Amino acid sequence: MSTASTRSSFLERYCHFYSITEDAYPPHVLKRCLHAPLRWFFPVFRAALTDYLEPDIICVRAAARLTGRRELEGELAEFSYHPRNRSFWRGPLKQRLSTHRLRRLFRELPAD
Repeated sequence: MSTASTRSSFLERYCHFYSITEDAYPPHVLKRCLHAPLRWFFPVFRAALTDYLEPDIICVRAAARLTGRRELEGELAEFSYHPRNRSFWRGPLKQRLSTHRLRRLFRELPAD
């Protein structure tokens, strides 16, 4: 059984599995984990949405260094209480990162 110190981070596993660079990681994960219809507009309007998606980008970058599901749950709980998630667009309309999708992505990614 591997310990947390010897397991690869989510970033390492994700980049290896999808054959992408570490720089391509945040937009690649966001493209997969945003709620629709924001997920559809993200590739086209990525530069314009940078400020709006700041809490989502912070969460994705924090998840990159994690090795276990318990750590991820803590990050996702912190993300859900982010002050900017209380706006009309991010709250009731859910135009933000889907924590369910990120959880599933983390869980389904092959281990080391």
